[in-house]
Amino acid sequence: MARLYLAAAFTEAERMRRYRDELRKTGHHVTSRWIDSHESICKSEIRTNRTSAQGFAVDDIADIISADAMILFTDVPSTTGGYHVEFGAALMIGKIIIIVGQRTNIFQAYEGVEQFDTWAKFIECVRSVHASSAQRNPEVPGFLN
Repeated sequence: MARLYLAAAFTEAERMRRYRDELRKTGHHVTSRWIDSHESICKSEIRTNRTSAQGFAVDDIADIISADAMILFTDVPSTTGGYHVEFGAALMIGKIIIIVGQRTNIFQAYEGVEQFDTWAKFIECVRSVHASSAQRNPEVPGFLN
């Protein structure tokens, strides 16, 4: 199954861990180490401790590169801009990108970027593909088939 990078607001790590657990049940692997590790660094430390911040950035880029696809959550705005950078990186290296939530800028309308209004709609699609994996559905993002 697919290797997925979850990109979301820094404050959403706990929710992303729950989503990771749901995705694991359908055989997918989540590459996003930030959901377990970044809580140890606060915003002020990002500004004052370049070494720590840089290490997290290197890990995040490596996790994006190792993923087959990115799932970007736009329902909670980013206060640091991090998920916008992650989205741009994924777009530039040709990753499959799924947005959960509304598009928030023109780049998210780029050809091939898929969009689901809610996590419930996305995970329903994932589960339906998982349940009937023998059939290819042309309306489902390629990495799920």
